[in-house]
Formats: sequence, C-alpha cells, structure tokens
Amino acid sequence: MKKNTLLLTAVMAATSLTASAQYVYRDELPVLTATDATEVDDYGFTANWIPITDDDVLMSSKALGYYVQVYAAKTAKTQGEKFYFINTDFSFIKSQYTVDNPQTDITVENFFVKGSLNEPNRPAGWIVVNAGQADGVFTLDCKLNKAICNGALVLSYNDLSIGGGKVHFRFKVRSSGEKNKDGKIIPRTLGVHMRDTSKFPNEDVSSHMVTDITNEWKEVEFTLDKGPKQGDILIMGEDVGNLTSMFLFMDDLQVWTELEEGETGCVIYEDKFLKDDTEASSLYFSVNPEKLYKGEDFAYTAHAYNLEGVSYDSNIVFVGYNTAVNAPEAEAAVDANTPVVVYNLSGSVVARGTVGNMPAMPKGVLIVK
Repeated sequence: MKKNTLLLTAVMAATSLTASAQYVYRDELPVLTATDATEVDDYGFTANWIPITDDDVLMSSKALGYYVQVYAAKTAKTQGEKFYFINTDFSFIKSQYTVDNPQTDITVENFFVKGSLNEPNRPAGWIVVNAGQADGVFTLDCKLNKAICNGALVLSYNDLSIGGGKVHFRFKVRSSGEKNKDGKIIPRTLGVHMRDTSKFPNEDVSSHMVTDITNEWKEVEFTLDKGPKQGDILIMGEDVGNLTSMFLFMDDLQVWTELEEGETGCVIYEDKFLKDDTEASSLYFSVNPEKLYKGEDFAYTAHAYNLEGVSYDSNIVFVGYNTAVNAPEAEAAVDANTPVVVYNLSGSVVARGTVGNMPAMPKGVLIVK
C-alpha cells in the first residue's frame, strides 16, 4: 500500500550561515528602496527595487546580494480587524496514519528534522520540528529531551508588536495517552512561547502552559502580550520523551492579532536570496492569490545581505491583488461585464471573456473563475 505523506518538506536541520543570520539586522548595510511590482497576474509577480550602485557603499557594506521577503499582508480599515498568523483545521494533511496510530519513525535519534508546514495560506510562515503524521491533525513527536529539540511548531520572524503586542490563540489539543506503571494516563504539557529574536539567546517575553493534556480533546483559548518588534512564536511539547515516542495532536488552530486602524499585519509567504549579484534589481515570485484571507494582499520588502545578516526593511510594497473578490467569504457583484477566465485541470488558460460574451468552450472538466 502506497503511503500518503504529510504535506511538509522534511529536511535534516542543517542551516547555512547565511540562513541562520538572515533575520539579524546590520547597520552597515544600506536600506533599499523597493519599487512597484510588475508582470502581475494570477500566477505571480516580479518584485523590484533600486540596486546598490555606489562603489564606496559596496566596499563599506560588503553586501553580497539581495534578500526579498514576500508577505501575506493586511492593512486594517477599522479598529480591531483580525489579522491571522494562521487559521486552519489541518484538513490539508493527508495520511494513512491516525491519532490512534501515528507514524513513529519521523524523529532521528539524538537529532531533529526540520521543515515547512506548507499550510496553504501561509506556506513559509510556519516551521515544523520533529513532526509526526496523523490524518487531518498536526502532530508533534516529543520523543527527545526538549533541550535537544522536542516536537515544535514555530512562527518564523515576525513583527509581533502590532495590535498592541497582543497575540490571541485558540485550538484544541490531546495526547497519545501513554500510561504509567499503574495504568493511569500520564498528563502532558504544551508550552506556547512568544520570544524576542533580536536578543541572543532568544528571550521569552510571554508564555502560556497548557497542562493536564490527556487522550481526550481539550479546547483552549488565551492571549499573550508584550509582543516584540522582532519576534517569533514557539509551540512545543514540554515533557521529556527520553527517546520514546509520545505524541501531542493539535487541531483547529487560530493565531491572530487585532489590528489598530491603519495598522498593517504581515506574515511571511515566501522569501528568497539572490546571491552574488549586487547589480540585480528584480526577482520573480510564483504565488496564488486565492490562498489569501479576506482583505489581504501580497506585499514585499527588499534587503541587502551579507554573511552577518540583512539590511533593515525597505518600504513595503503592496502588489495589488483584490482579495475582497478572491476570498471565499467575500460577496462580489457579477454582471455582464465581469471578466471570466476558464482553466483546464492542468491550470492552463483555455478561454477568456466576460459573463455576457464568452467564446465556445472545449469539452472536458473546466475551472471557471
């Protein structure tokens, strides 16, 4: 029987010096100016910026190239609008394994496996460490001593000071129900930590412990405050597995902040380095606008980088996708002049027109947008 795999790209955790330093801001690197996106269509866009040209700046900064971050971003039009760092029921995870029979061979002894969650709306925003496998839920394998690295879900670097520094959490969690020698289920603990990543080692500024987790689903909701400008969120098992697999399962995960009017929330969608080319001024990104939440857009910042870190953020540029129409919960007016695009199942465009004027359709199963 062919095994259906979890939708994450698990790789052995060996990070390059460049990757490990990418979120360290360096004063000696010049701040770039990002310019408007070009070649914007339903499949992607080109991010642009003004390149470094002054030879003296190049010598003093020792820049090696560029680093571009693409975000799912939202600017609040009214006070208290929700911006989701993640909002998912994990239905995108498909596996032959279940909460009663999770996969047990993910974690490598005395090491850890790191990858991207690949959540459809936030593909690069969330990192997983020592994830197990079970259908339709997120699984943490806590078999290691947590000082080495227990199972964890991590929001990569983000501005957590927005929304007054308050981040709200709602999810449900259960364990795999290991029992002690008396036959009683051992209660487990899940820790949720908000950390300041501008300091080394990272400083825990606010945390919450979900205790007494058993093999019955437990619903929790809480708020962390003191969100830092440069921060991350670490969700991890707090118990020591001592090389024996023990699992925590999460479902219906929502993490959000409530923006102030005019405030912008961002979470990384994708990021890329453009190495050893300081003359470059553009970089193409493939994106799917239909994956954005209501009211969001794609946006980007450009940075110079060297082996010690990156320059401070450039101005943020919004690409211009209309997510009020793309979002499933949005209501859009349709009339005879509304554009229509028809795709085949391979994603190729087979016809274009309007509601009131469409060419003849080819036979077969089609997708109409």
